[in-house]
Amino acid sequence: MPGTGSLVAAFLILWAGAAQAGSPVSDPEKRPARESARAFLKAVLATDATKLADLGTDPFSFDGRELSGRQNIKQSWNWFFDQHRPTMKQQQTGQIDLLDYRAMRKRFGAAPKKFKHLGLRHCRFAVVSFEKRAGFLMILSKHKKAGWQVTAMSD
Repeated sequence: MPGTGSLVAAFLILWAGAAQAGSPVSDPEKRPARESARAFLKAVLATDATKLADLGTDPFSFDGRELSGRQNIKQSWNWFFDQHRPTMKQQQTGQIDLLDYRAMRKRFGAAPKKFKHLGLRHCRFAVVSFEKRAGFLMILSKHKKAGWQVTAMSD
């Protein structure tokens, strides 16, 4: 599948130690964003492409590569899992550190241009880490009807 290298990159290079520093969003009002991030992570660990396509936004950004249409998003997840299912199945849990925009900038610096269109000041950032393994970043945006949804993933 052309251009799917970005999808693979979405799961690499965010080391577990990076998730320990910074200010997490701990306000009870932020609980819905955390719950959305947990549900998404659970679907990733279960390698459930259908659930991921339903839980995420449409369009969805895989490390800056925008995909539209639930079927296209699902196909990309299926392709990823076909390549990486054994390593994903080995992960039972992941730690989520939920940050607001200010804490995210403080910890990691300015966001890449590929995500500027997401209105990042209003987003939440779920830094996912695994024990002794690279993690990834989920960017969540709030929608009137659906609430907080993962709209992008990156390394």
